Formats: sequence, structure tokens, C-alpha cells
Amino acid sequence: MSHINFRFHQDLNLDAISFGGASKSDAEVKEVDNLDKLHNDIRRSPNDLTKWDKLFQSFERTFTVKFEGKPDKVSTQFKLLVTKTYASLLSRFPYLASYWKSWSIFAFKLSGTKESIEVLEKSVIGFPYSVELWTDYISALILTYGNDPEKLSFIRAQYSEALRLNGLNFLSHPLWDKVIEFETGIGEKSVIVGLYLRVTKIPLYQYAQYYNSFTQINKNYDITDVIPSLELAEYVKRFNKTDVTELTLGEKNQVVDDHTDIIFTSTQEQVTDKWSHESSIFIHDFSLDRLDEIAKEKEIWIKYLDHEISKYKVSSAIDQFDNVANIFERALVPNYYNEGIWLKYLAFINISELEDEVKYEKAKAIYLRAISGLPVESTVLRSLYPKFLMKYKHLDIAKSYLYDYLKLFGGRGNRYFKSQYLQTVQDTVEVWEKSENSKDYLAKLQTIVDEYFSLHNAKSIKKDSKGVKGESADALFVLNLLNDEAITIITVAYLKELYAQTDSVSRIREMFNLLYKENAFKKSVLFWKYFLNFERLHGQTLHNLRMIINYVKTETQLPKAIVDAFITIEYDIIGANLDSAVEQHRAGVPRSSLEDLIKKDMETSLSLIRNASARKRLANSNYIVKDAEDLKSAHKTNFNREAELLKITRKHIGHPGILIDAIPDITNKFMKEGNDVSLLDSKLVVPSFPTFKNAEKANASINYPKA
Repeated sequence: MSHINFRFHQDLNLDAISFGGASKSDAEVKEVDNLDKLHNDIRRSPNDLTKWDKLFQSFERTFTVKFEGKPDKVSTQFKLLVTKTYASLLSRFPYLASYWKSWSIFAFKLSGTKESIEVLEKSVIGFPYSVELWTDYISALILTYGNDPEKLSFIRAQYSEALRLNGLNFLSHPLWDKVIEFETGIGEKSVIVGLYLRVTKIPLYQYAQYYNSFTQINKNYDITDVIPSLELAEYVKRFNKTDVTELTLGEKNQVVDDHTDIIFTSTQEQVTDKWSHESSIFIHDFSLDRLDEIAKEKEIWIKYLDHEISKYKVSSAIDQFDNVANIFERALVPNYYNEGIWLKYLAFINISELEDEVKYEKAKAIYLRAISGLPVESTVLRSLYPKFLMKYKHLDIAKSYLYDYLKLFGGRGNRYFKSQYLQTVQDTVEVWEKSENSKDYLAKLQTIVDEYFSLHNAKSIKKDSKGVKGESADALFVLNLLNDEAITIITVAYLKELYAQTDSVSRIREMFNLLYKENAFKKSVLFWKYFLNFERLHGQTLHNLRMIINYVKTETQLPKAIVDAFITIEYDIIGANLDSAVEQHRAGVPRSSLEDLIKKDMETSLSLIRNASARKRLANSNYIVKDAEDLKSAHKTNFNREAELLKITRKHIGHPGILIDAIPDITNKFMKEGNDVSLLDSKLVVPSFPTFKNAEKANASINYPKA
């Protein structure tokens, strides 16, 4: 069977459809218009199966009216439309077994047996773990080619593949029945006994049926065909014989019965062990209509898998590995969109005792199936695949996936998955570092940093940068997929590599002076953390460190928790160098480090009145303050950003998130900035009662935002 790659056909030329005549009647034109409408409905709601059903019903009506009993009159365009429509649906939902069967039946009506079988062949490629579809496919092959000796090896190859994939399925008895029935009809004893010896050892729902059938025929075969040679030798010893030929017919029958009973007892124990889980599972098919019921049964599948995995950890037997893998495949039919079960499957492959190459191939196949089928919201598994490829040194393939994910997660598909996008950028840098020599790696990073800021700013840093120059196609490709959050990751990687290759502290500080005012870094924890740690390691004094922290406190847009962490680090460093701080203060150094030590609590305060650095930081970045400033500037009016911020903040009192101008203004304030009243003043004058303007604001109604 060849690989079938379906595509979702967005545009089908319905005008080109011919219903059998040279020109279309009014009824045929109406039918084409109806098909066009149904197809447009599907494009708007491609996951709504009722819309697909209406389109297929329309096909059926057209066929019944125009072509029933006249298969040679069916137009090529109509056949193509039916084929593309079914292929579109089943490329989106490959586990919809009932639609594969419907397509096969319709293909038979349109074109005959050969085309119908071809659809069934596609079905077991698209849905390889379907007992139902494999049974239908094998049945069709047997019915069509069962009497053709030249097709015997082909049929056996197909059912062997079916049993390889589904033979361990607890509910696979219809498939086994069909295969045994076929081989019984042919009558090759070695093949028949081989099938029975295999199926009687598998814990199936109908295990007793196969045991009973085998006990009725097992004495018709030579004992050496029924019992493996090592086990048979043990039986010969029990009867005090030296060779199997010395056993009497009665002894041979006794040996066969005993061996078969041992197999039955072992299989029965396995079925009993499985039954507590199997009996609790009622949904085995993929369904878009029973998602709630499927979700409820997910935990049953998880417990079942955990139970079987624990048995594998004890034995590490390949048979038990195959059993666990088959249960995973069964669980993934109804839970096809459950990323957690796919990840659990991959974790099981990872802890297995398989050879590394086998483990890689199996995990790769699972990753590719999951990536092609899971919704775009399932980002964890997709993000893990490039890491998996890097682990096995497939760096070029990893790069191609990472570049695709930069587009997928970065908003090119109209949805932005921030954490996954930034992790992809980090992984891209990692794979570059692993796959390229240090010179090319540095050149690629520098190209991106230079070009990004050249494109996003009137002032280019390119003419100021020194070091390795170079461009690469993938660097320029990635450049177009980056945003301000991503460029900080590239920049820090560049700075780390630049220092690793040049060992130049001054070169890194020069880059800091070029970059630190860029808007991209105002929200970047990574950027400021890097320079904070750099100065902690390489600074001879506290000057640069304090300059960085002061800038972070007043000019950035970092979260308060991060700013507070920086302040705490500064506090700890100054505390560890207290003597130096005291000397600075005594020497009259402006804004000495001792002052920072004393004001630590104020600068981590939640109050914008007490916390002057936070007040300045927020005033510089608040868009409402910026709008007000622009308005004042247009009227050439003096403007104080911090005062405006405090004014806005007061409007939030009692109503967080809702701006309420409900507090009257005091016109005769006696406590203003820099004029605090000292309670130690012996000549204090009792102030006048406050006077207000806009007192009516206190009774203003609150206009809550509408839902």
C-alpha cells in the first residue's frame, strides 16, 4: 500500500460539474446552486458533521435521480466532486470509520468493485487501528480475489498487516474470524494451526471460542506442529521416552490436551485481569457528538494503561510492550484530540527497553501522527518534537519544524501563543549553536540583532557594532518572524556568545550602551537579568550595578515583583559592602548606596505616594498619562506626568479598573510636595478648613462598562 496524502480542498469548481448532458436543465442548475451553498456552509463550519451529511445526501439524491442503473453515464466531474469531498472530510477526521464505509459504498455505485476496494485500502492507511475497516477490507479482497491463486500471497500480506496492527485488540475477534475462515477454506494445515496457536495465547473477548475450536481440531495435526520442540522434549521425558516417535497415540493426545489447557488457563487469567478495565469502557469509536462521555472514560483508559505499564516495567517482555502499545492505540481512537494521552504514549516509548533506533522510529511516528491531527491549541507536544529531533542529532529537520512553529505560534495564523513562541525562539537559538561553528553562529545572531533594530528604528546600531559580520538565508527568514519579546532572547544569546569569543567586558558594556534604551528591552526580564549578573561578576565597584538597577526602577516596564527582586539584590549587595556605603555617605557622594539601603522598604512599597521610583516608572509608561500629555502639549500647557498618574490613581479608589471622577478637589491644600508639616514645630498654626471645587462629583453615578 502506498502512502496517501489527503488535502482539504477549499475550492471545488462546482460550475464545471456535468450531470450527463451537454447543457444543464433548470433542475440541474438548482442542484449545482444547492451543492455550492452546502460547500460554502462546510467551509464556514468544517467541524460540523451535519453539514457534511447534507452534502453527501445531496450527492445521493443526484445519483439516484440521474444515474441509478446507468453507471456508464456518471460524469467524471461528479465522481471527482464526490471523491474530493470525502477525502477532504477524512483528511480532517481520519478516524470516522462510518464515513470511510459510506465512501466505499458510494464508490461502488459510481465506479464498481475496484474503486470501492481502493477506498477501503485508503481507509486502513488513514485509520490503521480500526478492526472494523480492516475486516471490511479483507472481506472485500477475499470476496473479489479469494479464488485467484495469484492473489493469495497479496491477501495474506494484507491480513498479516491487519493482525500486526490489531491482532492484540481485545475486541478484534471479527478480524480473526474472517482470517481463520479464509484459511480454513484454503485448507493449508500449517497456516491454520499457526493462526490458532497464535490467537489462543492472546487475551481476547472471545478467547474461549478459539480454545473450543482448537480443541476440536488440534489432534488432527502432527504433535510437532502443535507444540514447540523444547516443550515437547519435556513431555517426552515425563513419559520416560527418548524420542517423540516413541509416544503412543493416546500419550500424544494427552500431551496435546495438557499443552492446550495450559495455554487456555494462562489466557483466561490475562482476560480476567483485563476485564475489570475493559468492562468499564463503552465508547471505542471516534465521535464528535459524545465528547463529554469520552472525557468521562478517559480516566478509565489512564488507569488501564498505568496497570499494563506497571506489568511491563516488571517483565520488559516484548509481548507486553506490544500489548501496552495496542491499548494506547485503542485509547487514542476516541481520545484522538487528547494531547495528554499522546504525551503519555511518548513517555512510555521513552522508558521502554527497545533499542535506541527502534525507539526513535516509533516515537517519531507517534509525534508525526499527533502533530498532523491535534488542534493548533495543543502546543506542548509540538514544542517537544524539535527537542526530540535534537536529542537524536537530526538538527536540520529540527530547524525546519522550529521555523514552521515560529509562524504557527507567533501570530501568523491569527493566534499568538506567547510562551510556546518564545520557547521556540529559544530552541531555535539552541539548534543553531549545536549545528554551526562558533564563528557562523555569532555572525547569524549579530545579523538578526543588527537588522532588527535597523528595521524598527530610525537610528541603526549596525554602524556602531563591531565584531563578526555575516548573513545567512535562515537568519533573514527568522528575522521576519520575530517580535520585541523574541529579539531579547536573540540579543542575550548574542551577548553571551560575543563575550565567550572575545572575553571583552568593555565590548559587552558598549553593546549595553547601544541597546538599553530600545523599547524592546523595557519589558525584558531576560535582558536586565543578564546585565545585572554580568556587572555582579565583572564590576569593580557598585557604580554600574546601581545605575542598572536605578534605570530598572524608573524607566522600564517590568512587573513590580521583578523590580522588587532587583531592589532586594541591590540591598543584599550593599549590605555585604556596608563599610564602603558608609564611607560614600560620609564623603557626601550624591545618592550614595547607603541611601538606597535605607529606602529599600519605600521602594518596594505598594503605595505610589511613598514609592517615588514606582511612581516615575508607571508615569513614564501609562498610556492614559501619555494621552493627557499629548493633549496638554497641543495646548502648550505645562504637564507633570507623576501628578497626572496620582490623579488617575485616585479615580480608582473603591472602584478598581473603573475610572470614576468622584472625588472633589481641595483648593487650599496646606500639605504639598516638599512642604510636609512637622509636628515638632512649636509655632504650628491651625490650618483653615478645606475648601472644594467640583463637590458635585461626590454624588456622580458610576457608569459600569457593559458586558
